Amino acid sequence: MDGTSGRNQHYEGIHATITQQTGERHDLLLGINRQLASTAAANVEHFDKLQQEIRTIWNSSPLGKEKPALLDALLLHAIGTNSDHASTMKLTHVLLGELKAHVTEVAAGLRQLDKLSHENQEQYLVLCLEMSNEAIQMAGGAEQWEKLDEPERMQHEEIARERAAQRLGHVAFDELPTHRQSIIRLWV
Repeated sequence: MDGTSGRNQHYEGIHATITQQTGERHDLLLGINRQLASTAAANVEHFDKLQQEIRTIWNSSPLGKEKPALLDALLLHAIGTNSDHASTMKLTHVLLGELKAHVTEVAAGLRQLDKLSHENQEQYLVLCLEMSNEAIQMAGGAEQWEKLDEPERMQHEEIARERAAQRLGHVAFDELPTHRQSIIRLWV
């Protein structure tokens, strides 16, 4: 991620370098955008929207239909950012690192949920009940829940599922050896 200004217009370019297992590297330009506000929060919000667009494009492809990206796969596999010394870009780097930590925990938690659904259905059902109760509480209680339409209910359920996954992922991460934690959380 890098930015430049000209005539009071701020432009941001986002690029990625992908290294395959064979060692072959590819540099990809993900986008150039004009920004109305050049803040770290705006940079992270824009990056998040870009990830969502990439995920949508991937999931509509033939391979994406076989192996859909459920999370922000781009950030999940990222190991850092490369930008200039501007304080805004430094803060953007920190915020993206925090977002990567969140996405990493959610991904680990979703794997744990999937594993539980196959190996320990009783514990999985208990977690599902807890997630349902949390979604209902977020909506304001059972009466409010009944008034919601299906898309609103699904939104609350997804948030509850992500929170449960993050909690499970956090526990799983804490149980890993320190050297493995360092590799997973690598952010430079």
